[in-house]
Amino acid sequence: MGKECGPIRRVVFTGPSGAGKDEVMKILLDRLGEKAEKVVTYTTRKPRAGEVDGWDYHFVPTEEFLRMQDEGRFGDVVQYRIDAETDEIDWKGTLKEDMEFKEGKILFWRIDPGRAAEEAAKANPETVVVYVGVERLAVLRDRAKKRGDFDKKKFAKTLKKDWETWKANEEVFKSHAKIVVNREGKLDEAVEEVWDLIRR
Repeated sequence: MGKECGPIRRVVFTGPSGAGKDEVMKILLDRLGEKAEKVVTYTTRKPRAGEVDGWDYHFVPTEEFLRMQDEGRFGDVVQYRIDAETDEIDWKGTLKEDMEFKEGKILFWRIDPGRAAEEAAKANPETVVVYVGVERLAVLRDRAKKRGDFDKKKFAKTLKKDWETWKANEEVFKSHAKIVVNREGKLDEAVEEVWDLIRR
């Protein structure tokens, strides 16, 4: 590889849906090989088009998730409302053992912006929070359409939530996180920005 990893032991990836954080993370995981490990979160929501169980998330029924929670297996749990107009909710959770630092490895953990802001505010010197954004909001819409599961109403709600979360935590991200703009057609530049953070 030619470049050694520095003292960073965990990289938290976050950002709006469609920003490209998964693409950035995958390229870096491939580059780092055995020196990095992806933390895969459990969720009760259904897979979206193109998502792979065990890579994007561990998709489990709500009953199984709640059983795991009762057993105390999660170190991080988030409950969120699927639709503000209904009472339907989903869950996300990360196993305690998956959150623990591992000798000789950098953990890559993708979480929602609200939770990422909490991690950024801790200012842990061994953790860097990377907020992946885009240069224009229209880019998020275009990428959502390309995924093949575009729903105008659902997209509008997701975009509104992502924007409100960003505004609520803007100062935290600007002060305690690395903001990376994944410009259309320039994914490699976004990757190199994150790479510069973790290499030494």
